[in-house]
Amino acid sequence: MSSSIPELLDIFRQNRFQEVVNSIDQDSFSALSQPVVANILAAAYFRLGEFSLALSLLSDIESCFVDDIEYLT
Repeated sequence: MSSSIPELLDIFRQNRFQEVVNSIDQDSFSALSQPVVANILAAAYFRLGEFSLALSLLSDIESCFVDDIEYLT
C-alpha cells in the first residue's frame, strides 16, 4: 500500500473510489493486519457497486471492530 490512512480517507471523501481501490496492492494486502484500511476499501467497493467484495472484506475484519457501534451499523 502506498497511501496512508489519512490519504485514503481524503481520496474517499473526494468520491474517488476507484482511486482508493487502485492505491492498495491487492497482492500484499492483508485485511486483518490493516483493518482500518480494509474498512475504507470495503466502503469504496460498496460505493462502486461491488457489494460482494465489500461484504467479504467486512466479514474478514468484523472481529477487529466488535465494540465499534459505527462499524456494526
